[in-house]
Amino acid sequence: MKDTWAPTLSRLLDDDDVDLGALAAALETSEGRQLLVQFAGLRSAVRRDDPRPSAAFCQRVDAELLRPDAVDVGRASGSVTSRGRWRYELAAMLAAGLLLGVAADTWLHRAPDAPPAANRVLRFEAGEWTSAQGVQR
Repeated sequence: MKDTWAPTLSRLLDDDDVDLGALAAALETSEGRQLLVQFAGLRSAVRRDDPRPSAAFCQRVDAELLRPDAVDVGRASGSVTSRGRWRYELAAMLAAGLLLGVAADTWLHRAPDAPPAANRVLRFEAGEWTSAQGVQR
């Protein structure tokens, strides 16, 4: 099956402009005709599907939201009460402080950007490396 058949047949069903040569080539084969039937079936299934939720679904959602033990949307978690939340906030602040402390310590004790100072200086004279044994001029 050619790669151009599927886009051509899809454009045909979408009422877009199609390349007639590619359409003819696709419809001459049984694979192309089967693909056209699959696209038509998919388009029919999509058109039959209602995008709105059913009334039964809306009633179930309303019943869940109106339950007395339903989770309050304003809270971050259903198991955390406002009285117990301070523990989590304290733990978060301590963790953030610890991370900031480690980052500051790493930043203060980082390696300098300049190279280290030289302990000794090596000097090479031209005569030392040009007049050694085995060197020919």
